[in-house]
Amino acid sequence: MTARTKTDVREEGMTPTILTSAGTCILFAHSIRGIKRGWEMRREKAEIGHELLMLSLETSKKESRSRRPRRRFITTFHILLYMGKKYLGRKDVIYLLIISILMVFFILSHIQNFMESKSKEESVEKLKNLYRMLTERGVEVLNVKDEGNLYRVILRLKLDTGDVLKDVYVTKDGKFFSENIMNITNFEKTLIRQKNFTECLKSKGVLIFGQKNEPNTMQQLLILGNYANKIFVDCSGANLQICQHLGIETIPTILYNNMNYTGVKSIAWFETLTGCRY
Repeated sequence: MTARTKTDVREEGMTPTILTSAGTCILFAHSIRGIKRGWEMRREKAEIGHELLMLSLETSKKESRSRRPRRRFITTFHILLYMGKKYLGRKDVIYLLIISILMVFFILSHIQNFMESKSKEESVEKLKNLYRMLTERGVEVLNVKDEGNLYRVILRLKLDTGDVLKDVYVTKDGKFFSENIMNITNFEKTLIRQKNFTECLKSKGVLIFGQKNEPNTMQQLLILGNYANKIFVDCSGANLQICQHLGIETIPTILYNNMNYTGVKSIAWFETLTGCRY
């Protein structure tokens, strides 16, 4: 056997390693077959690993001269196929390939699970330390749930006034967190309901008089949702005299069928008054 330099090994790539692994797998497969057949494996098959190693050394220099990865891959594949046909049955080769693929998937799956578990622990620990710093009290993690790209963490804050449960979302890399987060699908449905309800009120001639900076008016607009401005009249500035001329003395005031209704009203009240459905 001729000695190889470090340069030869580097140029050969992964081919000798693949062949060595294949030789080991073939020896192992024949050992199993030998047990099944009553330990009648012939001596020439027991030397398969050695022959495969010798073959890899002979083809190493030929492959190192080839600069095309495709050609090197085909050469390796042909060697493995040749050795498999020579020393193993067709079924054994298929079984060996299936077992190898399953082992690769098994290892990759465990690596991924380990990385995700580590990321989860680090993100939750950052969040826990943050709330411990914020409250200067004890913090307990009650539950962690995977929500796609986020972790939903339920914390118990042990405050002087008693225990408080806090629902917090944190990104899986632990860089961002939020106590308020919305599901896009649910929020879209809410917007559709608010828009349809407001447009129905507008078609019935409903108007809301008030002032944007006034607390009760702000509460009324908040109840009706994001499209309440379509039926809102601001009684401030130039509109003040118009509101007074219409008899608006208290805000907020709802105008419907030439009738004024004062105070903050609920969605159910509007439904009963107008017949619109939220």
